[in-house]
Amino acid sequence: MAGAPVLLALGTAANALWRRFGPDEHSQAAAARAAKQRELLAQAERGLASGDGFYPALAQLLQAAAVERAGPEGEGLPRHALLALLARKGVSSADCDRLRDLLDRCDAARFGSRGESASEREVALRTTRELLTSSTALKPGAPVRPPRNSQSEDRPHRP
Repeated sequence: MAGAPVLLALGTAANALWRRFGPDEHSQAAAARAAKQRELLAQAERGLASGDGFYPALAQLLQAAAVERAGPEGEGLPRHALLALLARKGVSSADCDRLRDLLDRCDAARFGSRGESASEREVALRTTRELLTSSTALKPGAPVRPPRNSQSEDRPHRP
């Protein structure tokens, strides 16, 4: 008889602790994004040999990572504006160029103007992984590097 109230109290306490110390909305959203990224990478890997579904998955993965890195103001921007925003957010020009090249390759392959071999697709997948894991490229929460200002570099800093 005394077991039921104790179990009810333990269940209530566990529920309260979960709400207090469990994952918050930000962590759940980050976990969902990581799961989607893994799913798209797996889809691209499955299409590596044949090319089936490879470029659509790669394009979706790169576009989502770029928009996520750019933040809310990156939603719905055309590619050139998104790349400019990423540059202002601290993504290096080399990484922006690699992203542009990869997205252009995805478009060319998806719309039939270019066919690529499995080795070329493997290089594209490797480059995508590098961009996704680089601390300064498309990784969410990457440090924001202020754009270089030639005037401030020419003159010494004075307090």
